[in-house]
Amino acid sequence: DPDAADATEIRASARLALVHAGQRAGALAASAEALRYYEQALALAEDAELHERAGRAAHLAARLPTAREHYDRAIALCESEDDARGAARLRSKIGAVLWLEDMTPQAFDALHRAVDVLSSEEDADLAFALEELSRFLTLAGRHDEAAPLIERSLELAEALDLTETFAMGLLTRGILLNWRGRTREARLLTRHALEVALADDLNSVALRAFNNLIIDYALLGDVRGGQDVAERMLELATRVGDRQQELRARISLSWGFYYLGDWERAEAEAHSSTELHTSALAPMRLARGEVALAREELEKEIAGRPEGWEEQTQVRAFAAAYDADILLAEGKAAKALARAEESLVDAMTLGLHYFSGVIDTAAAAAGQLGNEAKLLQILGLVEAMPPGHRTPEMTWVDALVRARLAALRTGDADADFREAERITRELGFPFFVARMLVERGEWLVSVGKYAEAEPLLEEAEELLKPLRATVWLDRIERARAGAGAAVA
Repeated sequence: DPDAADATEIRASARLALVHAGQRAGALAASAEALRYYEQALALAEDAELHERAGRAAHLAARLPTAREHYDRAIALCESEDDARGAARLRSKIGAVLWLEDMTPQAFDALHRAVDVLSSEEDADLAFALEELSRFLTLAGRHDEAAPLIERSLELAEALDLTETFAMGLLTRGILLNWRGRTREARLLTRHALEVALADDLNSVALRAFNNLIIDYALLGDVRGGQDVAERMLELATRVGDRQQELRARISLSWGFYYLGDWERAEAEAHSSTELHTSALAPMRLARGEVALAREELEKEIAGRPEGWEEQTQVRAFAAAYDADILLAEGKAAKALARAEESLVDAMTLGLHYFSGVIDTAAAAAGQLGNEAKLLQILGLVEAMPPGHRTPEMTWVDALVRARLAALRTGDADADFREAERITRELGFPFFVARMLVERGEWLVSVGKYAEAEPLLEEAEELLKPLRATVWLDRIERARAGAGAAVA
Protein backbone atom coordinates (compact mmCIF):
# COMPACT_ATOMS: atom_id res chain seq x y z
CA ASP A 1 0.00 0.00 0.00
CA PRO A 2 1.78 3.23 -1.12
CA ASP A 3 -0.21 5.20 1.45
CA ALA A 4 0.69 2.95 4.38
CA ALA A 5 2.48 4.51 7.30
CA ASP A 6 5.61 2.49 6.66
CA ALA A 7 5.61 2.88 2.86
CA THR A 8 8.47 5.39 2.85
CA GLU A 9 10.60 3.16 5.06
CA ILE A 10 9.89 0.14 2.86
CA ARG A 11 10.85 2.07 -0.29
CA ALA A 12 14.07 3.22 1.36
CA SER A 13 14.92 -0.34 2.40
CA ALA A 14 14.14 -1.67 -1.08
CA ARG A 15 16.25 1.05 -2.66
CA LEU A 16 19.17 0.30 -0.35
CA ALA A 17 18.91 -3.40 -1.18
CA LEU A 18 19.00 -2.62 -4.89
CA VAL A 19 22.05 -0.39 -4.47
CA HIS A 20 23.82 -3.18 -2.56
CA ALA A 21 22.85 -5.64 -5.30
CA GLY A 22 24.34 -3.28 -7.86
CA GLN A 23 27.55 -3.03 -5.88
CA ARG A 24 27.79 -6.82 -5.63
CA ALA A 25 27.16 -7.20 -9.36
CA GLY A 26 29.86 -4.65 -10.09
CA ALA A 27 32.29 -6.51 -7.82
CA LEU A 28 31.53 -9.66 -9.82
CA ALA A 29 32.32 -7.88 -13.13
CA ALA A 30 28.64 -7.88 -14.14
CA SER A 31 28.51 -4.24 -15.21
CA ALA A 32 25.27 -4.47 -17.18
CA GLU A 33 23.56 -6.18 -14.25
CA ALA A 34 24.90 -3.55 -11.86
CA LEU A 35 23.43 -0.86 -14.11
CA ARG A 36 20.06 -2.60 -14.03
CA TYR A 37 20.00 -2.64 -10.24
CA TYR A 38 21.06 1.00 -10.01
CA GLU A 39 18.36 2.06 -12.43
CA GLN A 40 15.75 0.17 -10.43
CA ALA A 41 16.95 1.98 -7.32
CA LEU A 42 16.81 5.31 -9.12
CA ALA A 43 13.19 4.63 -10.07
CA LEU A 44 12.41 4.64 -6.35
CA ALA A 45 14.37 7.80 -5.56
CA GLU A 46 17.15 9.56 -7.44
CA ASP A 47 20.27 11.38 -6.33
CA ALA A 48 23.46 12.52 -8.01
CA GLU A 49 25.69 9.91 -6.39
CA LEU A 50 23.59 7.00 -7.62
CA HIS A 51 23.33 8.46 -11.12
CA GLU A 52 27.11 8.69 -11.11
CA ARG A 53 27.37 5.01 -10.15
CA ALA A 54 24.92 4.12 -12.90
CA GLY A 55 26.93 6.20 -15.37
CA ARG A 56 30.12 4.39 -14.45
CA ALA A 57 28.44 0.98 -14.75
CA ALA A 58 27.01 1.90 -18.15
CA HIS A 59 30.45 3.10 -19.29
CA LEU A 60 32.00 -0.22 -18.27
CA ALA A 61 29.20 -2.08 -20.05
CA ALA A 62 29.96 -0.08 -23.25
CA ARG A 63 26.50 1.49 -23.17
CA LEU A 64 27.76 4.98 -23.81
CA PRO A 65 24.50 6.88 -24.49
CA THR A 66 23.10 5.50 -21.24
CA ALA A 67 26.24 6.51 -19.39
CA ARG A 68 25.97 10.03 -20.78
CA GLU A 69 22.31 10.28 -19.72
CA HIS A 70 23.12 9.31 -16.13
CA TYR A 71 26.07 11.68 -15.85
CA ASP A 72 23.99 14.49 -17.36
CA ARG A 73 21.26 13.88 -14.80
CA ALA A 74 23.79 13.78 -11.96
CA ILE A 75 25.20 17.12 -13.12
CA ALA A 76 21.73 18.63 -13.29
CA LEU A 77 20.95 17.46 -9.75
CA CYS A 78 24.19 18.96 -8.42
CA GLU A 79 23.46 22.27 -10.13
CA SER A 80 19.92 22.30 -8.72
CA GLU A 81 21.51 22.15 -5.27
CA ASP A 82 24.09 24.86 -6.12
CA ASP A 83 26.90 22.30 -5.87
CA ALA A 84 29.18 23.79 -8.51
CA ARG A 85 32.21 21.68 -7.61
CA GLY A 86 30.15 18.50 -7.60
CA ALA A 87 28.86 19.31 -11.08
CA ALA A 88 32.38 20.12 -12.25
CA ARG A 89 33.75 16.86 -10.86
CA LEU A 90 31.07 14.96 -12.78
CA ARG A 91 31.91 16.88 -15.96
CA SER A 92 35.46 15.59 -15.64
CA LYS A 93 33.97 12.06 -15.64
CA ILE A 94 31.63 12.53 -18.58
CA GLY A 95 34.46 13.78 -20.81
CA ALA A 96 35.69 10.26 -21.57
CA VAL A 97 32.18 9.08 -22.45
CA LEU A 98 31.63 11.98 -24.84
CA TRP A 99 35.03 11.36 -26.44
CA LEU A 100 34.25 7.69 -27.04
CA GLU A 101 30.95 8.71 -28.64
CA ASP A 102 32.95 10.96 -31.01
CA MET A 103 31.21 14.00 -29.49
CA THR A 104 34.53 15.80 -29.44
CA PRO A 105 33.40 19.45 -29.05
CA GLN A 106 31.08 18.47 -26.20
CA ALA A 107 33.87 16.53 -24.49
CA PHE A 108 36.20 19.53 -24.53
CA ASP A 109 33.43 21.86 -23.38
CA ALA A 110 32.71 19.63 -20.38
CA LEU A 111 36.39 19.23 -19.45
CA HIS A 112 37.25 22.92 -19.83
CA ARG A 113 34.27 23.84 -17.67
CA ALA A 114 35.34 21.29 -15.08
CA VAL A 115 38.89 22.66 -14.89
CA ASP A 116 37.66 26.26 -14.73
CA VAL A 117 35.50 25.56 -11.67
CA LEU A 118 37.83 23.12 -9.93
CA SER A 119 40.86 25.43 -10.26
CA SER A 120 39.71 27.30 -7.15
CA GLU A 121 41.30 24.51 -5.08
CA GLU A 122 44.39 22.44 -5.80
CA ASP A 123 42.98 19.09 -4.83
CA ALA A 124 42.47 15.57 -6.19
CA ASP A 125 39.45 16.59 -8.27
CA LEU A 126 41.45 19.29 -10.06
CA ALA A 127 44.37 16.91 -10.69
CA PHE A 128 42.01 14.36 -12.27
CA ALA A 129 40.23 16.96 -14.41
CA LEU A 130 43.56 18.31 -15.65
CA GLU A 131 44.71 14.82 -16.52
CA GLU A 132 41.55 14.05 -18.48
CA LEU A 133 41.66 17.33 -20.37
CA SER A 134 45.34 16.90 -21.20
CA ARG A 135 44.76 13.31 -22.33
CA PHE A 136 42.09 14.21 -24.86
CA LEU A 137 43.92 17.32 -26.04
CA THR A 138 46.87 15.03 -26.72
CA LEU A 139 44.71 12.52 -28.58
CA ALA A 140 43.24 15.39 -30.61
CA GLY A 141 46.76 16.40 -31.66
CA ARG A 142 46.68 19.68 -29.70
CA HIS A 143 50.04 19.03 -28.12
CA ASP A 144 51.01 22.59 -27.26
CA GLU A 145 47.84 22.97 -25.21
CA ALA A 146 48.19 19.54 -23.61
CA ALA A 147 51.82 19.67 -22.50
CA PRO A 148 51.55 22.25 -19.67
CA LEU A 149 48.37 20.63 -18.38
CA ILE A 150 50.09 17.24 -18.18
CA GLU A 151 52.89 18.76 -16.12
CA ARG A 152 50.45 20.57 -13.83
CA SER A 153 48.46 17.39 -13.27
CA LEU A 154 51.59 15.32 -12.54
CA GLU A 155 52.88 17.95 -10.11
CA LEU A 156 49.60 17.91 -8.20
CA ALA A 157 49.34 14.12 -8.26
CA GLU A 158 52.84 13.69 -6.85
CA ALA A 159 52.39 16.42 -4.24
CA LEU A 160 49.06 15.00 -3.04
CA ASP A 161 50.13 11.35 -3.37
CA LEU A 162 47.42 10.57 -5.92
CA THR A 163 48.72 7.28 -7.29
CA GLU A 164 46.00 6.69 -9.88
CA THR A 165 46.10 10.20 -11.35
CA PHE A 166 49.89 10.08 -11.35
CA ALA A 167 49.94 6.81 -13.32
CA MET A 168 47.34 8.18 -15.76
CA GLY A 169 49.47 11.28 -16.26
CA LEU A 170 52.50 9.14 -17.08
CA LEU A 171 50.49 7.37 -19.77
CA THR A 172 49.32 10.64 -21.29
CA ARG A 173 52.83 12.05 -21.26
CA GLY A 174 53.96 8.81 -22.92
CA ILE A 175 51.46 9.30 -25.76
CA LEU A 176 52.67 12.84 -26.31
CA LEU A 177 56.32 11.76 -26.41
CA ASN A 178 55.55 8.81 -28.68
CA TRP A 179 53.86 11.03 -31.22
CA ARG A 180 56.89 13.31 -31.12
CA GLY A 181 59.11 10.37 -32.04
CA ARG A 182 60.56 9.86 -28.54
CA THR A 183 59.36 6.27 -28.44
CA ARG A 184 61.96 4.87 -26.04
CA GLU A 185 61.26 7.50 -23.42
CA ALA A 186 57.53 6.94 -23.90
CA ARG A 187 58.01 3.19 -23.45
CA LEU A 188 59.68 3.73 -20.06
CA LEU A 189 56.82 5.90 -18.85
CA THR A 190 54.18 3.46 -20.06
CA ARG A 191 55.86 0.46 -18.48
CA HIS A 192 56.27 2.28 -15.17
CA ALA A 193 52.62 3.36 -15.24
CA LEU A 194 51.66 -0.29 -15.75
CA GLU A 195 53.82 -1.38 -12.82
CA VAL A 196 52.18 1.20 -10.57
CA ALA A 197 48.70 0.25 -11.75
CA LEU A 198 49.19 -3.48 -11.24
CA ALA A 199 50.78 -2.98 -7.81
CA ASP A 200 47.81 -0.88 -6.63
CA ASP A 201 45.00 -2.73 -8.46
CA LEU A 202 44.24 0.32 -10.60
CA ASN A 203 42.43 -1.65 -13.26
CA SER A 204 41.35 1.18 -15.57
CA VAL A 205 44.91 2.52 -15.64
CA ALA A 206 46.38 -0.93 -16.24
CA LEU A 207 44.02 -1.44 -19.19
CA ARG A 208 45.07 1.88 -20.71
CA ALA A 209 48.72 0.91 -20.25
CA PHE A 210 48.20 -2.50 -21.84
CA ASN A 211 46.57 -0.86 -24.85
CA ASN A 212 49.46 1.58 -25.31
CA LEU A 213 52.04 -1.20 -24.95
CA ILE A 214 50.33 -3.25 -27.67
CA ILE A 215 50.85 -0.33 -30.04
CA ASP A 216 54.47 -0.06 -28.92
CA TYR A 217 55.08 -3.74 -29.67
CA ALA A 218 53.53 -3.24 -33.11
CA LEU A 219 55.90 -0.38 -33.84
CA LEU A 220 58.82 -2.60 -32.84
CA GLY A 221 57.60 -5.28 -35.25
CA ASP A 222 57.04 -7.71 -32.36
CA VAL A 223 53.45 -8.76 -33.06
CA ARG A 224 53.70 -11.90 -30.92
CA GLY A 225 54.77 -9.80 -27.95
CA GLY A 226 51.82 -7.53 -28.60
CA GLN A 227 49.49 -10.54 -28.71
CA ASP A 228 50.69 -11.62 -25.27
CA VAL A 229 49.89 -8.16 -23.90
CA ALA A 230 46.49 -8.15 -25.65
CA GLU A 231 45.66 -11.49 -24.03
CA ARG A 232 46.54 -10.04 -20.62
CA MET A 233 44.44 -6.99 -21.39
CA LEU A 234 41.49 -9.14 -22.43
CA GLU A 235 41.77 -11.25 -19.28
CA LEU A 236 41.80 -8.21 -17.00
CA ALA A 237 39.01 -6.41 -18.87
CA THR A 238 36.82 -9.51 -18.69
CA ARG A 239 37.62 -10.07 -15.03
CA VAL A 240 36.68 -6.53 -13.99
CA GLY A 241 33.71 -6.21 -16.36
CA ASP A 242 35.08 -3.44 -18.57
CA ARG A 243 33.32 -4.23 -21.83
CA GLN A 244 34.74 -1.14 -23.57
CA GLN A 245 38.32 -2.26 -22.99
CA GLU A 246 37.41 -5.87 -23.76
CA LEU A 247 36.32 -4.77 -27.23
CA ARG A 248 39.53 -2.80 -27.63
CA ALA A 249 41.62 -5.83 -26.66
CA ARG A 250 39.76 -7.98 -29.17
CA ILE A 251 40.41 -5.46 -31.93
CA SER A 252 44.11 -5.57 -31.07
CA LEU A 253 44.03 -9.37 -31.19
CA SER A 254 42.34 -9.23 -34.59
CA TRP A 255 45.23 -7.16 -35.98
CA GLY A 256 47.80 -9.50 -34.48
CA PHE A 257 46.18 -12.58 -36.00
CA TYR A 258 45.91 -10.75 -39.34
CA TYR A 259 49.65 -10.07 -39.43
CA LEU A 260 50.53 -13.57 -38.23
CA GLY A 261 48.39 -15.15 -40.94
CA ASP A 262 45.56 -16.63 -38.82
CA TRP A 263 42.72 -14.87 -40.61
CA GLU A 264 39.96 -17.07 -39.18
CA ARG A 265 40.77 -15.93 -35.67
CA ALA A 266 41.38 -12.39 -36.91
CA GLU A 267 37.89 -12.32 -38.42
CA ALA A 268 36.29 -13.72 -35.28
CA GLU A 269 37.88 -11.06 -33.06
CA ALA A 270 37.22 -8.28 -35.59
CA HIS A 271 33.48 -8.87 -35.53
CA SER A 272 33.51 -7.69 -31.91
CA SER A 273 34.13 -4.15 -33.13
CA THR A 274 31.41 -1.63 -33.92
CA GLU A 275 33.93 0.29 -36.04
CA LEU A 276 34.96 -2.18 -38.69
CA HIS A 277 37.56 0.08 -40.28
CA THR A 278 39.53 0.05 -37.02
CA SER A 279 39.71 -3.75 -37.02
CA ALA A 280 41.61 -6.19 -39.20
CA LEU A 281 38.40 -7.08 -41.02
CA ALA A 282 38.97 -4.00 -43.19
CA PRO A 283 42.15 -5.13 -45.02
CA MET A 284 40.87 -8.71 -45.17
CA ARG A 285 37.75 -7.53 -47.00
CA LEU A 286 39.88 -5.77 -49.62
CA ALA A 287 42.25 -8.74 -50.03
CA ARG A 288 39.22 -10.98 -50.63
CA GLY A 289 37.64 -8.67 -53.18
CA GLU A 290 34.77 -7.55 -50.93
CA VAL A 291 35.30 -3.96 -52.01
CA ALA A 292 31.66 -2.91 -52.33
CA LEU A 293 30.92 -4.19 -48.83
CA ALA A 294 33.97 -2.38 -47.43
CA ARG A 295 32.78 0.86 -49.06
CA GLU A 296 29.23 0.39 -47.74
CA GLU A 297 30.44 -0.26 -44.19
CA LEU A 298 32.77 2.73 -44.13
CA GLU A 299 30.17 5.14 -45.50
CA LYS A 300 27.53 3.88 -43.07
CA GLU A 301 29.92 4.32 -40.17
CA ILE A 302 30.98 7.83 -41.19
CA ALA A 303 27.36 8.88 -41.77
CA GLY A 304 26.53 7.78 -38.22
CA ARG A 305 29.22 9.91 -36.61
CA PRO A 306 28.19 13.13 -34.85
CA GLU A 307 29.26 16.56 -35.99
CA GLY A 308 32.81 17.39 -34.91
CA TRP A 309 34.22 13.86 -35.00
CA GLU A 310 36.97 15.01 -37.37
CA GLU A 311 38.60 16.86 -34.48
CA GLN A 312 39.97 13.49 -33.33
CA THR A 313 43.29 13.32 -35.17
CA GLN A 314 43.74 9.54 -35.10
CA VAL A 315 40.19 8.81 -36.21
CA ARG A 316 40.38 11.38 -39.01
CA ALA A 317 43.76 10.18 -40.27
CA PHE A 318 43.00 6.49 -40.28
CA ALA A 319 39.51 6.91 -41.77
CA ALA A 320 41.17 8.76 -44.65
CA ALA A 321 43.77 6.00 -44.93
CA TYR A 322 41.14 3.26 -45.17
CA ASP A 323 39.18 5.29 -47.69
CA ALA A 324 42.38 5.51 -49.76
CA ASP A 325 42.76 1.72 -49.61
CA ILE A 326 39.18 1.25 -50.81
CA LEU A 327 39.63 3.77 -53.62
CA LEU A 328 42.74 1.94 -54.78
CA ALA A 329 40.84 -1.36 -54.74
CA GLU A 330 38.06 0.33 -56.74
CA GLY A 331 40.59 1.19 -59.44
CA LYS A 332 40.59 4.91 -58.65
CA ALA A 333 44.32 5.41 -58.25
CA ALA A 334 44.33 9.21 -58.56
CA LYS A 335 41.66 9.61 -55.88
CA ALA A 336 43.39 7.03 -53.70
CA LEU A 337 46.66 8.97 -53.90
CA ALA A 338 44.93 12.23 -52.99
CA ARG A 339 43.13 10.63 -50.04
CA ALA A 340 46.35 9.00 -48.78
CA GLU A 341 48.05 12.39 -48.91
CA GLU A 342 45.19 13.84 -46.84
CA SER A 343 45.89 11.20 -44.22
CA LEU A 344 49.62 11.94 -44.32
CA VAL A 345 48.95 15.56 -43.36
CA ASP A 346 48.32 14.28 -39.83
CA ALA A 347 51.71 12.57 -39.75
CA MET A 348 53.11 15.90 -38.60
CA THR A 349 51.04 15.48 -35.43
CA LEU A 350 50.97 11.72 -34.87
CA GLY A 351 54.46 10.92 -36.12
CA LEU A 352 55.35 9.44 -39.50
CA HIS A 353 56.27 6.13 -37.84
CA TYR A 354 52.52 5.36 -37.61
CA PHE A 355 51.95 5.79 -41.35
CA SER A 356 53.85 2.98 -43.08
CA GLY A 357 50.61 1.49 -44.44
CA VAL A 358 49.45 4.85 -45.79
CA ILE A 359 52.79 5.37 -47.52
CA ASP A 360 52.52 1.89 -49.06
CA THR A 361 49.07 2.80 -50.44
CA ALA A 362 50.26 6.16 -51.75
CA ALA A 363 53.25 4.53 -53.46
CA ALA A 364 51.10 1.81 -55.02
CA ALA A 365 48.72 4.45 -56.38
CA ALA A 366 51.59 6.56 -57.71
CA GLY A 367 53.08 3.48 -59.38
CA GLN A 368 49.79 2.64 -61.07
CA LEU A 369 49.58 6.21 -62.34
CA GLY A 370 53.16 6.09 -63.63
CA ASN A 371 53.90 9.15 -61.48
CA GLU A 372 57.65 9.01 -61.02
CA ALA A 373 57.83 12.45 -59.40
CA LYS A 374 55.34 11.42 -56.73
CA LEU A 375 57.22 8.19 -56.02
CA LEU A 376 60.41 10.21 -55.58
CA GLN A 377 58.59 12.54 -53.20
CA ILE A 378 57.27 9.60 -51.16
CA LEU A 379 60.71 8.00 -51.07
CA GLY A 380 62.23 11.28 -49.89
CA LEU A 381 59.67 11.46 -47.09
CA VAL A 382 60.63 8.00 -45.83
CA GLU A 383 64.38 8.40 -46.21
CA ALA A 384 64.32 11.73 -44.38
CA MET A 385 63.21 9.96 -41.20
CA PRO A 386 65.86 9.86 -38.47
CA PRO A 387 67.14 6.29 -38.06
CA GLY A 388 65.88 6.12 -34.47
CA HIS A 389 62.34 6.83 -35.65
CA ARG A 390 62.25 4.14 -38.30
CA THR A 391 60.13 1.10 -37.53
CA PRO A 392 60.74 -2.30 -39.18
CA GLU A 393 57.58 -1.76 -41.26
CA MET A 394 58.88 1.61 -42.42
CA THR A 395 62.15 -0.02 -43.47
CA TRP A 396 60.10 -2.52 -45.47
CA VAL A 397 58.11 0.30 -47.09
CA ASP A 398 61.36 2.08 -47.96
CA ALA A 399 62.63 -0.98 -49.85
CA LEU A 400 59.26 -1.47 -51.54
CA VAL A 401 59.01 2.13 -52.73
CA ARG A 402 62.54 1.93 -54.12
CA ALA A 403 61.61 -1.29 -55.96
CA ARG A 404 58.48 0.28 -57.45
CA LEU A 405 60.44 3.33 -58.52
CA ALA A 406 63.11 1.18 -60.20
CA ALA A 407 60.41 -0.88 -61.94
CA LEU A 408 58.72 2.28 -63.22
CA ARG A 409 62.06 3.47 -64.60
CA THR A 410 62.52 0.04 -66.25
CA GLY A 411 65.61 -0.46 -64.14
CA ASP A 412 66.72 -3.43 -62.05
CA ALA A 413 64.25 -3.65 -59.17
CA ASP A 414 65.24 -7.17 -58.07
CA ALA A 415 67.52 -6.25 -55.17
CA ASP A 416 64.97 -3.90 -53.61
CA PHE A 417 62.14 -6.40 -54.04
CA ARG A 418 64.35 -9.05 -52.41
CA GLU A 419 65.06 -6.70 -49.51
CA ALA A 420 61.35 -5.98 -49.01
CA GLU A 421 60.65 -9.71 -49.06
CA ARG A 422 63.46 -10.43 -46.58
CA ILE A 423 62.06 -7.92 -44.07
CA THR A 424 58.55 -9.38 -44.23
CA ARG A 425 59.95 -12.86 -43.67
CA GLU A 426 61.88 -11.67 -40.63
CA LEU A 427 58.75 -10.03 -39.26
CA GLY A 428 56.85 -13.29 -39.77
CA PHE A 429 53.95 -11.77 -41.75
CA PRO A 430 52.79 -14.45 -44.25
CA PHE A 431 50.37 -12.25 -46.21
CA PHE A 432 52.99 -9.57 -46.67
CA VAL A 433 55.57 -12.15 -47.73
CA ALA A 434 53.09 -13.33 -50.35
CA ARG A 435 52.47 -9.77 -51.51
CA MET A 436 56.20 -9.24 -52.03
CA LEU A 437 56.51 -12.53 -53.91
CA VAL A 438 53.64 -11.52 -56.20
CA GLU A 439 55.02 -8.03 -56.87
CA ARG A 440 58.49 -9.38 -57.55
CA GLY A 441 57.05 -12.15 -59.73
CA GLU A 442 55.04 -9.62 -61.72
CA TRP A 443 58.16 -7.55 -62.26
CA LEU A 444 60.17 -10.60 -63.37
CA VAL A 445 57.45 -11.46 -65.89
CA SER A 446 57.51 -7.87 -67.16
CA VAL A 447 61.23 -8.15 -67.92
CA GLY A 448 60.94 -11.60 -69.50
CA LYS A 449 62.35 -13.68 -66.64
CA TYR A 450 59.47 -16.18 -66.61
CA ALA A 451 61.38 -19.13 -65.18
CA GLU A 452 62.49 -17.09 -62.17
CA ALA A 453 58.98 -15.78 -61.61
CA GLU A 454 57.09 -19.09 -61.40
CA PRO A 455 58.63 -20.42 -58.13
CA LEU A 456 57.82 -17.11 -56.46
CA LEU A 457 54.24 -17.21 -57.70
CA GLU A 458 53.87 -20.83 -56.54
CA GLU A 459 55.04 -19.99 -53.01
CA ALA A 460 52.77 -16.94 -52.91
CA GLU A 461 49.83 -19.08 -54.03
CA GLU A 462 50.44 -21.54 -51.20
CA LEU A 463 50.41 -18.68 -48.68
CA LEU A 464 47.36 -16.91 -50.13
CA LYS A 465 44.97 -19.81 -50.69
CA PRO A 466 44.32 -20.52 -46.97
CA LEU A 467 43.63 -16.78 -46.53
CA ARG A 468 41.17 -16.73 -49.45
CA ALA A 469 42.96 -13.57 -50.64
CA THR A 470 41.35 -13.72 -54.08
CA VAL A 471 42.56 -10.32 -55.26
CA TRP A 472 46.17 -11.43 -54.96
CA LEU A 473 45.45 -14.92 -56.32
CA ASP A 474 43.94 -13.24 -59.38
CA ARG A 475 47.12 -11.20 -59.80
CA ILE A 476 49.11 -14.45 -59.82
CA GLU A 477 46.92 -15.85 -62.61
CA ARG A 478 47.28 -12.64 -64.62
CA ALA A 479 51.07 -12.78 -64.22
CA ARG A 480 51.10 -16.41 -65.38
CA ALA A 481 48.85 -15.55 -68.30
CA GLY A 482 51.23 -12.77 -69.28
CA ALA A 483 54.17 -15.13 -69.13
CA GLY A 484 52.31 -17.75 -71.15
CA ALA A 485 51.29 -15.29 -73.81
CA ALA A 486 54.85 -14.05 -74.13
CA VAL A 487 56.22 -17.59 -74.47
CA ALA A 488 53.57 -18.54 -77.01
